[in-house]
Amino acid sequence: MQNKITDIINNCSQNDSKLIFDLSVEAAEVGNAAYREALCQLVGKDFPPEKARHYWDEALTHREKILTNERQGSALRPALLDYLHHVVHELRDPRIVEANDLATIKNASVTDRLTSLFNQTYFNTFLDKICHQRRPKDSTSGVVLLLDLDHFKQYTDRCGPLPGDKALQKIAKILLHCIRKGDLAARYGDDEFAILLNQVTRDQGYSIANRIRSIVDKAEFQGQHLLDQGNLTISIGLAYMGQENITSTQLTRRADEELNRAKLFRNAVSPHHSEVRKSSRVQRQSIVEFALLDDAIFSPAMSHDVSDYGMALDCDRRLEKGTELKLRFRHPFWPSNRQVLASIKHIDEQTENGLFRLGLKFNPEQMFSHQQPLSQGTF
Repeated sequence: MQNKITDIINNCSQNDSKLIFDLSVEAAEVGNAAYREALCQLVGKDFPPEKARHYWDEALTHREKILTNERQGSALRPALLDYLHHVVHELRDPRIVEANDLATIKNASVTDRLTSLFNQTYFNTFLDKICHQRRPKDSTSGVVLLLDLDHFKQYTDRCGPLPGDKALQKIAKILLHCIRKGDLAARYGDDEFAILLNQVTRDQGYSIANRIRSIVDKAEFQGQHLLDQGNLTISIGLAYMGQENITSTQLTRRADEELNRAKLFRNAVSPHHSEVRKSSRVQRQSIVEFALLDDAIFSPAMSHDVSDYGMALDCDRRLEKGTELKLRFRHPFWPSNRQVLASIKHIDEQTENGLFRLGLKFNPEQMFSHQQPLSQGTF
């Protein structure tokens, strides 16, 4: 009914006679609640249905008293306000709220002005509703993506705020192009976005995320050549809803953790597609720092397939097979601080993201047969 009343008011903004007639037709079907909704939209105040009908009829009579016949045809709103303000004293601050203005106000409360995407508040509310409606073992699944532009502060510092705004608008268009009807995209922060993908698998969620990453990587942004890296890119964290009982807060926290890992490499999606397929391995994925034996400077990397004897490590540094490394595991990414030695047994270059996956074997003296293994997630 609310939308129907809005349409009536919008369509009859310059024709009071038609507005009065169409509203009476609607009232014949739904009762005096139609007048209640009409007054709420026109003057911004809610009255009980019976009182709303009474005030409506009285305002029509009042219109005939205060205006000449030739001015009555388009003066319903002023007459309504005058009646409610001066006659029954229901309004202290009378103002006309046009239906199209009301729609704009309502829309502004849930959308971001710059990008026209939904805002963070609406996204969190909608996600919370979805999580509450799902039952245990529900076959419906979904993926939450958190996306953050890489080095965006450097971009705005060097290119200016206006190109920055245009870049955000372009990102919003890319997101809307990549998602489907029924999915939800939002501007989550300054240069951070969020997406809810409904009824998708982990693989499908990763595919969509990586497509977004690839499109942004290839897109042209004004002045992006001024960046140290030469172009504007995006990092994405993925959290899978699955069939478990999970809250919206847990989902976004999980996606944020994955986003932080992706930001270590920039222009990446975390978890990697090989980890997406095996949820047990996702739990073993975390940040590890590595360095050459004679190097005091550690670089960040991402662990995979942790076992008692070794692990896989994704990094952006080209190394040689047989190289020995120092590995540093630090809190809060791992339960406690620890440093071990390992050697590179094989190297797999991942052309799709420019990373190298290192197959590492722990130093024999530091294998975890008689200690709590890394693969158990505790030290």
